[in-house]
Amino acid sequence: MDFTEEKAKEIVERYGLSEKTIKVWKTRGRIPDRYLNPNFKLRDKTKKTKLDKLKEERILRVLVSKKINQSALEQLCALNSGFISDVRKNKSSLTVEQIVLVTKELKKAMIEVKELISKKRYKKLLQYPLFFAKHVLDVSNTDYRRIMSLSTGEVKELDEDDYETIKDRYFVLTLELSKL
Repeated sequence: MDFTEEKAKEIVERYGLSEKTIKVWKTRGRIPDRYLNPNFKLRDKTKKTKLDKLKEERILRVLVSKKINQSALEQLCALNSGFISDVRKNKSSLTVEQIVLVTKELKKAMIEVKELISKKRYKKLLQYPLFFAKHVLDVSNTDYRRIMSLSTGEVKELDEDDYETIKDRYFVLTLELSKL
């Protein structure tokens, strides 16, 4: 339907929409037709849609891999201590808001990891608090200790192969996170 200020205000009032919506509709010159349908109802944002359930499944796959430091993620997302462990064990589930928040934090971490990889800041990458390097690297204990000696300052440089391992494994992690 064509935009009119009166009709827009009425719809915003009826559905409890943001006042900014009026500006958007005015710019477009149209009000979405769905608001003309008397049976139209806004989605209850507290109920999970199929998409929300799919996102939760994807988050769980990442959490089950043990690459994520659960307590660090809980702190970032202001979740109760042990909550993610309960989610992993199916003792609890994420709300829609928590799904959005966890996804946002993990994607932000993914971007930071990509940036560290591109700048070859491997020491900082190994010390990244949201990920367990041991599980991300997935190497033998001997190789792990050698690689981590860079982050502790025991050695100044590693072999080129070790840098490639770090880069490759963290890149794989970013691919896993990009599916969220």
